[in-house]
Amino acid sequence: AERSENFIAKYPENPDAPWIQKCILDPLKRMDVFHSYFAERKAAKEDVIAAKFYTGGFGLNVFLLGGGFALGFDDYYRNDIFEPDPPPFGLEFYFQISRFSVSLELTESGLDGVGTYGLGLGFVAFDSRYLKVRPYLEIGASVMGVKPPRYCIYQGESYYAGESTTADMNGVNTYTLGANVDFKFITAYFLFSDKKLTSFSFVGKFGISYMDIDDDFAKGKGLDGFANLGLGIYFW
Repeated sequence: AERSENFIAKYPENPDAPWIQKCILDPLKRMDVFHSYFAERKAAKEDVIAAKFYTGGFGLNVFLLGGGFALGFDDYYRNDIFEPDPPPFGLEFYFQISRFSVSLELTESGLDGVGTYGLGLGFVAFDSRYLKVRPYLEIGASVMGVKPPRYCIYQGESYYAGESTTADMNGVNTYTLGANVDFKFITAYFLFSDKKLTSFSFVGKFGISYMDIDDDFAKGKGLDGFANLGLGIYFW
């Protein structure tokens, strides 16, 4: 098989090349079960992907960039003694069945220093070879992270310069309407499976929230518009 393959590659115009390919190389490859399996798997890949749109799986997204805008939160924290300390990254884990998904996540809001822990219910509105759009509704709790630039005493507690501190959550206070947009730049079979897939994606999370914050460091209510960007992996 190796000699036949080398001959055909080196002398493709040789009159013996066609019958060597047909009568020697192809039958020998079919005898190699391992080679045949992967050749058939590769040939069927696009059909397998197309058949699994709007099915299900589970995914993990890590959001490295976040920001946005906020309305109605003037003087929501003591900026004379604290600096906002946002979450270092956002995180989402979701499980999908058919078109529906349930997610647990930490989202960086458009409000400086505030992150939201939430439980969301989503719906896959569009799924294709490279693009997936998943709107969702979420309830959660938003908390303020702070880092004082100098030693201070606040509400009877001591805080040291540069010490990152997050308030305790005081129940559900955030309601979100948003959407996840995934650009699947790589889709491959999962390990040696011929049915299961793994997709690597550039992911974006966009939405608007109503927040009523009442914790140790921040108080206020209003609207928050946010955008988070990152990377994701999805097993389906």
